[in-house]
Amino acid sequence: MLETERLVIREMCPDDVDDIYSVYEGNDLSYMEGLYEDKDKEREYIKDYQKYIYNFYDFGIWLFEEKATGQIIGRGGVEHKVYDDGTEGLELGYIIRRDKQRQGYAYEGLSAIIIYVREHFEANNIKVSVHRDNVPSIELAKKLGTEFASGQTTEYITGNIKFVE
Repeated sequence: MLETERLVIREMCPDDVDDIYSVYEGNDLSYMEGLYEDKDKEREYIKDYQKYIYNFYDFGIWLFEEKATGQIIGRGGVEHKVYDDGTEGLELGYIIRRDKQRQGYAYEGLSAIIIYVREHFEANNIKVSVHRDNVPSIELAKKLGTEFASGQTTEYITGNIKFVE
């Protein structure tokens, strides 16, 4: 799908399930949607994701595969969301395997994905929602160009990566 200096960014498939579970091990999952406890259910979810998300939108949550080792070290991408207020948009999400965090992989992969979305889709921005206690993700979001609205008092703070022409 996409390549960076250190990563191949590609669609996930059912054969990746064990690697995906290893990405989640040791991470604080209170900030994100988890995986099914049953790996067979996760495989079915991935089959449906391939069929209904990748094929329909041409984007989604992809895997980050480290070129040097061939290991799956994370997931990241954008998904179409419908919000409580009825608005719709693209939202950024990611997770990096614990032993690969703070090495620039998330920034590298997400930067490539943001460029891809900006160049291939009619979107003005990508929404970012981060738990206010997740300081590393807030710092990453800002580095990616997220502008957070001031004065937010909810558990999650939101912002936008705006595309400029």
